[in-house]
Formats: sequence, C-alpha cells, structure tokens
Amino acid sequence: MVGKAVGFDLPPRSAPDWIKVKNVRQQEVIVCGWKPGAGRRTDMIGSLLLGVYDRGQLRYVGHVGTGFTQDMLAELMRELRPLETATSPFDTPVPAAQARDVHWVQPQLAGEVAFAEWTTEEILRQPSWRGLRIDRTPGTCTAKTDGITTDARAAGCARPAGAC
Repeated sequence: MVGKAVGFDLPPRSAPDWIKVKNVRQQEVIVCGWKPGAGRRTDMIGSLLLGVYDRGQLRYVGHVGTGFTQDMLAELMRELRPLETATSPFDTPVPAAQARDVHWVQPQLAGEVAFAEWTTEEILRQPSWRGLRIDRTPGTCTAKTDGITTDARAAGCARPAGAC
C-alpha cells in the first residue's frame, strides 16, 4: 500500500511525501530441520526448514534465515539438538538445494513467521522468523492462504479459516 501526505498532487514531488506500507502476513509453521550457518553464524543455525500440515500430510513450505536474535538461535539449538533424526520428516519432496547439509529433526516444535505472500508453488515468500509458539502444537499448523486453510479448501469451504 502506498500513501501520500495530504495536499500533495500526483505524481510525488519527493520521496518524503510518500510512505510505503507492506502487507505482512503471519503463518504458524513446524520446524522440520536446520541448516548450518556460515560467516558470523558459523557453528550456529543458518536457516530453518519449515512445514505445515496440508490434507493430513506434512508439506515443505520453505526456509527462513532472518529474524533471529542471538538468544533465539541459542535457544533453538538447545531445543533442536535432541530432536535430530536421520531422515526427513516431510511427506512431500524438499528441493535438493534446500535438503543439502540439513540436520533433520522430529516435527515437534511450532513457530511463527511473518511473510509477504505464498508463491504459486505454495512456498512462503520472504519469511522472517518471529519465534517459537509454545502455546501451539505442530498438529495445529496448517497452511493459510488469504485466511483460508488448505484443509478448509479441500473440504470445499471458501470462507476464512475457522468459519467452516
């Protein structure tokens, strides 16, 4: 969304006359793996691989590598290390580039990301980590597209989540 100061004509005379406000969405996600960091994040988490339940299957929805504080990264490492497993928890394929060097974990932690939109491949665009959701269980994390969960779409409901 773009806005301008009252009294200014179109087009804008200068950038300060205008303000851009991004439409940001939130999505509850399941942490399914992590990739090692590089540079400043050597020996730490570089990004998390995320999933949601979609029609009863755990589906890959992208990865997030921004939005973390140092404390968040340390907490996540403590939580994820005991959950490591040898195989991917996803029921759907993960792109090879994202699956490389991943430390897979049991899907037992729910979190939340802010993001711009869903891609046509149903991947989160520009996700940013907001934090763990200790008040949620992974089984409640389903994809919401424009407020409509994919489980609701499968049931033929075209109303916002929770309205069906």
